[in-house]
Amino acid sequence: MENRPKALLGLVVGLAIALLTGIAQAQQLTVAVTNSGTQTTSPGSSVSPGEFSIANSYSTNVTVTQVQLSISNPSLFSSMTMTATGSDTSSQTINVPLQTSSTITFASPVPLNVNQPAATFYLSAKIAGGTATATPTTAANAGGVDFAIGMLWMDGRLRRRHLVMLMLALVLAAAEVGCGNCGNSLFGCGGGSNTGTGSSDQQITGIATNPDTTLSYTSPAPDLGTITSQN
Repeated sequence: MENRPKALLGLVVGLAIALLTGIAQAQQLTVAVTNSGTQTTSPGSSVSPGEFSIANSYSTNVTVTQVQLSISNPSLFSSMTMTATGSDTSSQTINVPLQTSSTITFASPVPLNVNQPAATFYLSAKIAGGTATATPTTAANAGGVDFAIGMLWMDGRLRRRHLVMLMLALVLAAAEVGCGNCGNSLFGCGGGSNTGTGSSDQQITGIATNPDTTLSYTSPAPDLGTITSQN
């Protein structure tokens, strides 16, 4: 009976040591934002949402298997990629899922070797939207149809089908001219409803490595910056 308190005390001490060791190991991965992505741009532009590095202070080599990002406004982008360069200089580029909580899983884990440079992670993105170029021939053709309809009216040969042709030509001309300015276009531009305007803030919310170590950032998470797009 006298040995039970000692056994319980030993168990508690052992658990505390294990917990503290785990915390220390987690702190041996250093994440740093090396280039902020904060900028103001316009629809259709190519941008860099930021760059960061991960350094290894372990006594053994590890690899990064996943990175988790927070993207506050994923619809601002039409595409995004991440280029990861390991401490051994091996490089790979992978698509970033455009979601508010985006998990990037590397096809080949990114090496973080002891006594070698930090691994770097570079983001590249395309802003949605963009201004389409109007085709002037459509408006010119509409003017030609107007002239032909006028001639038919003067000769007394104007028919209903001629009026239908005129209406179609005018609608097509309005759509093409409107695409020179997406705000005035009846049908919109860029093949979708997103105009590519607004703001989005990107943050690093998690890192997963092998051997198993997961870093989860809640507040404050490393902030890659805010991209603002406006016409």
